[in-house]
Amino acid sequence: MFDFLREKEGKILLLLLALQLLAHLYIGLNWVYQDEENYLTEAWLFSLGRIPHLDYFSGRPPLFSLYIAPILLLSNNSMLAARLGVSIFSLGTTVLVYLLARRLFGNQAGILSSAIFAISSFGYLSFMVLQDPLIAFFVVLAFLIFASNEKGEITKTVACGLALGLQLAIRQNGAFSIVIMALLLAYTYSRDWKFALKHIAALALSSVLPLLAILAFYLALGGLTQFLFNISLMSGGVLFYISGSLLQYPVLVPLIALREFQLFALLIGPWELLKASDPGRKKALLIAVALSLCGLSALFPYPVPHHTLLVLPGLALIVSPFLLKINEKANLQNTVLFGFVFLLLLFLCAKSSWMVFLGSQETHPFIESNPYSKAANYISAHTEPGEKILAYPFVSIYYRTNRLPGSYYQIIEEDMANPEVEARIIKEMKEKPTRYFLYLSPTARGQEFFYKNLSNYVHSKYYVEDAIAGDLDTLFIYRLKNETVNQ
Repeated sequence: MFDFLREKEGKILLLLLALQLLAHLYIGLNWVYQDEENYLTEAWLFSLGRIPHLDYFSGRPPLFSLYIAPILLLSNNSMLAARLGVSIFSLGTTVLVYLLARRLFGNQAGILSSAIFAISSFGYLSFMVLQDPLIAFFVVLAFLIFASNEKGEITKTVACGLALGLQLAIRQNGAFSIVIMALLLAYTYSRDWKFALKHIAALALSSVLPLLAILAFYLALGGLTQFLFNISLMSGGVLFYISGSLLQYPVLVPLIALREFQLFALLIGPWELLKASDPGRKKALLIAVALSLCGLSALFPYPVPHHTLLVLPGLALIVSPFLLKINEKANLQNTVLFGFVFLLLLFLCAKSSWMVFLGSQETHPFIESNPYSKAANYISAHTEPGEKILAYPFVSIYYRTNRLPGSYYQIIEEDMANPEVEARIIKEMKEKPTRYFLYLSPTARGQEFFYKNLSNYVHSKYYVEDAIAGDLDTLFIYRLKNETVNQ
C-alpha cells in the first residue's frame, strides 16, 4: 500500500511532510487564532459531557467537536495536542494530493502538486483547530476514490459518498461538493444513463449516512427538534447575510479569489480542458477542475482565509501539470509563461511563509498585552473555576478561563441572531444571572441589543481596550448588579 514511499518521489514527499510537521509545531507554540478558540470552546464543552445543540447552541453538525473533544480530555485541554490532531489531516491531505496528482498526471506532477499544497497551506491556517483541514482531507479522498474507479464499481462510489458525507457532517456547505461529484458521475457515465443514475443514487444515499447517524443520535436523546432548529437558524442567518450583500458578493469573491491566487487556477483549468485532445488527459483535467470548484464553493458565503485552504488541492492539481507541460518545449513563449507562473507560485509560498513566521491581522500572539488575554486574566482573577459567566459573542473566554457559559445561546455568531434568540438570551440572563458579562460588539445591531435590554443590569464596567484593529470594535467586562446575582 505504501510502496510509493520507496521511490525517489516518495522520499521527497516524506521530507515535505517532515517540514510541514515542523512548521505546524513551531506555529503551535507561538500563535493563536480567534476563530480557533471558538471551535476549541465547543469541543471543550463536549469533553465535559455537554452535548452541542442540547446543552449549548451550535450552528453546525457536531462531528468536528466529537473528534477534538477526546483529544482535549486526554491532554488536559492542550491546544497544542488539539492542533496536532488537526495537523494529522493536513499531512494526510498532502499525501492524498500526491497520490491523486500522480494517478492523473504522473510522478513529477504528484510531487510538485504535494509541494505546492504543503507549502502554500501554511498561510491558510492548516495547522489550527479549524474544520477546514478535515474537510479538505475528506474531499480529496473522495476524488482519489473516484479517480481510481476505472471499472465503474458501485462499492467505490459508495466509499466516495461516505467520504463526502463525513465532510458534510462537519459543515453544511459540504453539500456543494456532493452536487459537484454527482455532476461528475453523470458526465463520466453519460453513455449509459441507467448506469449513471445508479451511481448517483449510490452517492446520494451513502453521503447522507453520517448525517442520518447524527439525526438518530439526537432523536435518541430527545433533541432532534432543537438540532434542526439550530441548523435552520444558522442557514437562515447565512441567507440573511447573502441577501444583505447580494450586490457586493459578485465583486467581492473574484477580488478575494484573485488575491488568494485560486482564480488563476480556475482560469487555467477550463482553458486546458478545452484544448485537451487526449481523452485520458481531458478526464484528468475535468477531475482537477471539479476539485477546484469544490474548494471555491467553500468560500460561499464567507470568503475568509482559512476557508481558502479548500481551494489549494484543486489549485495544485491544475497548476503542476500545466507547469510541466509548458516546460517540455523549449521556446521563448513557454519560457516566459513558465517563469510567470513560477513567480506567482513563489509569491503564494512566500506569502504563506510570511503569515506563518511573521504574523498578520488574521493571527496574533497569545501574549499578555492582547485584549483577549487581558480579559481572560481579569475574569480568572475575579471568578472561581467552573463558575458561570456570560460572554456575547466572545465565546473563547470559556475555554481560556475554564469558566462555563451562563446561557445556552452564548455560542452563536452575532450576525446569526434573530429577535427570537435575543429574547431567549435576555430571559436567561434574568432567570440565571451571573456576576460578570463580557461584551464585544462589532455591529450597530449588537450595540443596540445591549443598550436597549441589558444596560439596567450593569453595576460597573471594566474597559479592556480596542480588540483587533480593523476587525472588531471594543471589549468590555461588566459586573452586574448584586440584585441580579444568585449568591
